[in-house]
Amino acid sequence: MRKQHCNRKYFIVPGMFFGDWEILSEGKPISRTYTDKSGKTRGHSQRTFECLCVCGKRRTVQLNNLMNGKSTNCGCYRSEKLQEGWKKWRKGLTDEEHSALKRKCVNKRWHSQKETTK
Repeated sequence: MRKQHCNRKYFIVPGMFFGDWEILSEGKPISRTYTDKSGKTRGHSQRTFECLCVCGKRRTVQLNNLMNGKSTNCGCYRSEKLQEGWKKWRKGLTDEEHSALKRKCVNKRWHSQKETTK
């Protein structure tokens, strides 16, 4: 579905998808105010939406993060990708190399020992 806009406001309707987010409803806008150098109070508000991720988590997401692609899911794929990457990387190591790396990570003094052996 093509995003339509009128007067610089985007028409976002429930059921639209942005990445893995499904729009459920519009939330409360976030208002931000600040004082500029001349002492005037200025501000703007940001539209938010209640969204449902494909994994089932509900979150409130800002419109600009949906539109520019900063927020495409709740982070549910992050742990899966890390596990996949570790498994692929681990396949290339021998058991001795893996145990040496594990000792290096656990041993807090490894870096100081490394420097003294040079």
